[in-house]
Amino acid sequence: MPDLKRHWHRIARHQGLKNTGYLTVGQAISQGISLVGAFYIPRLLGPEQYGIYQSALAYVALFTIFTMTGLSRVMTRECAQRIKESRKIIESLVGLANFFSLTATLLSIGLVFLIGYDHVLQIYIVIFSFSLLFKGLGVSINSIFESHEDFKNLALILCLQNSLLVIGSIIIIKIGYGVMTLILFRLVLELAMLLFKYRISRRHLIFNPWTGVKIIKKYIRPGINFSLLGFMNFLSGRVDLVMLSLLATPKQVGIYALAYRIVQKGLIMRRSIAQGFFPRYAKKFKEGGIKTRMLWRHTLFILIPSLLVIILTLLGSEYVIVNIVGTAYSDSVAIINLLVVFLILRYLCLPWALYLQTGGHERLLVYAGALAGLLNISLNLIFFKLYGVVGIAYSTLVVEGLRLLGVLFLVKARTISEQI
Repeated sequence: MPDLKRHWHRIARHQGLKNTGYLTVGQAISQGISLVGAFYIPRLLGPEQYGIYQSALAYVALFTIFTMTGLSRVMTRECAQRIKESRKIIESLVGLANFFSLTATLLSIGLVFLIGYDHVLQIYIVIFSFSLLFKGLGVSINSIFESHEDFKNLALILCLQNSLLVIGSIIIIKIGYGVMTLILFRLVLELAMLLFKYRISRRHLIFNPWTGVKIIKKYIRPGINFSLLGFMNFLSGRVDLVMLSLLATPKQVGIYALAYRIVQKGLIMRRSIAQGFFPRYAKKFKEGGIKTRMLWRHTLFILIPSLLVIILTLLGSEYVIVNIVGTAYSDSVAIINLLVVFLILRYLCLPWALYLQTGGHERLLVYAGALAGLLNISLNLIFFKLYGVVGIAYSTLVVEGLRLLGVLFLVKARTISEQI
């Protein structure tokens, strides 16, 4: 009994678990409110308008690859390992991050006119593309919170932002405004919250956010790898909405987007765990490495709650969609029941992906992600033609299962090579 007591005390003091706890609680509160929006906003807008709204958001998200958000991981990893040099590290990268954010904005705006979107949707995309300008400074600020392991304040800020977004969006629709006003509100809110987060981050570190562009090769390569990794995750997930916006009607996009957005809420804890454990994994590597036994233990730790989410979703999805969102979205039920299975695959993959990222092997994940992304695009085209909108969900499941097997193989290969 004393041994068990000491074991639980050791778990309670574990900094990675504390980090995860702060983020999970904050995300749970904010996403609880966000879940109300995920049900209520589609109901108010209707499938067609909701499909147009989600098409604009998904298209702009496609260009986050060019903002080099992966620099955030580099900053966090380097600052966590050399905390006294944090200011020097961040100022050496923030100028480059800002440059890439400007590049992404210009590309998003310029290329939209080459795509056969409706003129109104093009206008929405142009407006929301300016949100990409904030990404460079945003990743730099986030890295300060993460490297200093101030996940309590980070969680509170995220909670506040998501809550304001959902509540404000519902109010806008209720008083008679539409998609244009929603996008403008979202843009203004992102800027306001960025400035607020910057002010809070100064408690840990004061840095110059407008330094010139500096090219430091030892940071650029992993930054590109992390950014490509995020983009590959996009290609095997949210790109589905972009492809549907080109292949299907706005109504069909709205039906799939509802299912995707609801299932995406199941990734709340996964994001929190990834943010909470990343700096701890990085420090563990510096101290002597990570054993696969620990990876299996963490896999089990995050698997149990994900199974509960899946069971509850399968039992209640039809009732919730039909009675809360409306019968106009009844086709979303089958898509939700398929996509929820992909949640468990994402959770199972997390510790192994973090192992590769913090160990400097993120390039391997990029290769695996590239294959998964290309396969997803190909299967989307094939399965959409065979099964319609639900075929996109089939594609997601197949790709995610293969990605998990690939990551497990890569970790096994790395551990064997390191023992030789």
